[in-house]
Amino acid sequence: MNERFPTVGIIGAGQLARMTVAPAEALGVNLLLFAESPSDSAAQIAPHLVGDYRDLEALKEFAKRCDFITFEHELVPLAVIKGLEAAGIKVFPTSDSFQYSQNKALMRQRLSQYPAPKWKVIEDRDDLLEFPFIAKSISGGYDGRGVWKVNSEKELGDLLHQLPKLLVEELIDFDYEIAVMVARSPHGQATTWAPTQTVQKDGICVLTISPAPQLTAALSEKAQKLALDIAAEVAVVGVMAVEMFVKGDNLFINELAMRPHNSGHWTIEGSHTSQFEQHLRAVLDLPLGDP
Repeated sequence: MNERFPTVGIIGAGQLARMTVAPAEALGVNLLLFAESPSDSAAQIAPHLVGDYRDLEALKEFAKRCDFITFEHELVPLAVIKGLEAAGIKVFPTSDSFQYSQNKALMRQRLSQYPAPKWKVIEDRDDLLEFPFIAKSISGGYDGRGVWKVNSEKELGDLLHQLPKLLVEELIDFDYEIAVMVARSPHGQATTWAPTQTVQKDGICVLTISPAPQLTAALSEKAQKLALDIAAEVAVVGVMAVEMFVKGDNLFINELAMRPHNSGHWTIEGSHTSQFEQHLRAVLDLPLGDP
């Protein structure tokens, strides 16, 4: 019998894919990357194909060389992911899960029983809105893009001129932000790491502190339980970041990122099992490592 190690295909070849190369080699897993350019960070050190991640036929050809497909960003169109699944390709997270990291309104609806800022979807001016509030593009925004603090009717009007629909959320005067990394495998094993405090500048994370220094033991446990419950709720396979606001003893779910995340880079040196190794273990349905 000709046994071979599995090949995991990663759509995207940036820094997150690059940080996955070392744990893949340690596990004996083959990586193949789908890069936008040969100069992409991970493409410089790992086997790759070059193409457009929005091109279903190109991705189908790529997938023929892989046993599993996963992602390092949320930009792959849901229709393309569904097309890969329809062709019988194993994609993790699945399209059913991945949609909640791509569509913020859908995420709010699915997680409506979890603590969150008050929210609604609007298509035109709404007399019930209290300024200031946060407005978000429903899809396509991350790292501070597609998020605005709206202070006036004019600012709202300008935004609605650009976008047909907006997700608007109550402005939470939070004490600080945290992210809880969670990993879940197809058979439902799940783990979390210690919550991380994230410091943002212009919507981009510039500093992480792990474990979050101001978080009490009880609130840390509550945050990890929320992350585990959400991972089960959306049936994620792989690593996911659950971003939360902390105000006093209250937690508010902000957003989900279904991939390794900048708030988990500390796990490379600070944990027995890094987020990158854990993501591979989850995708391959191997036993999850010690977080």
